[in-house]
Amino acid sequence: MRKWILMTLATILLGGSVIAFLLFPRTSPEISEEQAEETVISLYGGSIEQTTASGEDYQVEFQRTDGRYLALVNRQNGQVESMKLLKKRKKLKN
Repeated sequence: MRKWILMTLATILLGGSVIAFLLFPRTSPEISEEQAEETVISLYGGSIEQTTASGEDYQVEFQRTDGRYLALVNRQNGQVESMKLLKKRKKLKN
């Protein structure tokens, strides 16, 4: 009988821990603007023109040889959420 009580208590504690973990996940500290810029440059190359904080993202504008781009970097996990071409650079004819 005592064994069953201990197993029941252990199951309740484990279940409570899992529920608490799912309901209250730990949030990691936000990444800095510099870290967002480093991520964009390491993935796509080029040079940073401007970085601004916007909601849950950093908007990183950067220049490459083929044009000017805007990348949205998530402030919580540092992942690039999207990237779009702002202005395409014309190719020079040889």
